[in-house]
Amino acid sequence: MCKKRRASLTDQTKIHKPVVEYSDWGSVLNSSCRVPVFSPENLFWLSSPQIFQHYTLHRPMSEDKRDVQISKSLAYLLRHGALKEKLPIDPNGYIPVSVLLQHNRLKSLHCTQQDVDRIVANNAKKRFHTKKEDGNVLICATQGHSIAAVAPAGDVLQPVSADDKLPEKLVHGTNLKNCKLIIESGGIRKMRRNHVHLAAGITGLDGDVISGTRTSSNVFIFLKRELAFQQLHLFKSLNDVYLTADDIPIELFEKVLLRTRSTNRKGISELASLLESKNIPVEVE
Repeated sequence: MCKKRRASLTDQTKIHKPVVEYSDWGSVLNSSCRVPVFSPENLFWLSSPQIFQHYTLHRPMSEDKRDVQISKSLAYLLRHGALKEKLPIDPNGYIPVSVLLQHNRLKSLHCTQQDVDRIVANNAKKRFHTKKEDGNVLICATQGHSIAAVAPAGDVLQPVSADDKLPEKLVHGTNLKNCKLIIESGGIRKMRRNHVHLAAGITGLDGDVISGTRTSSNVFIFLKRELAFQQLHLFKSLNDVYLTADDIPIELFEKVLLRTRSTNRKGISELASLLESKNIPVEVE
């Protein structure tokens, strides 16, 4: 009969495997017998980094967290990693879902077609779009690509052909550090992405605006609407984000809105001074 004993320091440095299925991962196995992690006399087990790491890694993933991981994997593959991962992506950014499901990033999450359908339908920013073609389900990212071979058109990106098709506001969201670089360089550039992203307002604050700026943004650059249409080649994505591959010069800036937080007051003050020196109107809230 196996007797319980206090684990030595040598025991605690070993990697322990779960005794039973992961749905009952409250027990671990030491070198001689089973010891419940939560047993009062064995709480010292949690002080072992190796055991705590194993205990955490094999914890069952919640459905919400799993959906987030699937969504992140889809975003990476569809926006940035398709060619690197040798996935067949067409010029509009579509990849067959059946092919994606065979990729390790999704296989490791046991992702199914039903999971993909749910995530596409429930994604708050409508980052993905699916369609059926020749009996196959295809999926694309609605915007945010950095793959040069992807140049969406038609049903994915619609050219803005008339000034009256633009929203009342065109806003680029960023942060203090990046805004300083924007002003010093003379304008907004697409950098590693295929397009500069513009929103019809501030996400979460202006009406039905669901995408186009990050929730972490604390600097919002408003563009002169009419001049933007005249000087930029603008497109509208399926989730109502406005895109341009052109650089946006500071001459098109109508104003810049800065959001003050307790930790960024000095940076706000410095950026406001820089904007004023370039004759760009500033609002601080």
